[in-house]
Amino acid sequence: MDTVEYTYLVEGELDIEEKKEEKNRAVISFPIVKTASLNDSAIISVHHDELELEIKGADDGYLMKFLFIAKNKCWYLYAIRDLSM
Repeated sequence: MDTVEYTYLVEGELDIEEKKEEKNRAVISFPIVKTASLNDSAIISVHHDELELEIKGADDGYLMKFLFIAKNKCWYLYAIRDLSM
């Protein structure tokens, strides 16, 4: 698990397009989320051996999802989805 799938949105010629790329976990700079405000929300969902953390800004179009998988009693980040508009 040396790489993380990074998904983000870009404006295309006709519509918003989703782009995906693999990022080396060692070169991801942290923090990868904005500073939280009182109106932001965070939702954690756990399904078997997968965990999803969703951070949503209040009225600013910010939406990030972080996906983790349980392996050897630890949670490992395997995907980042930047769905901010």
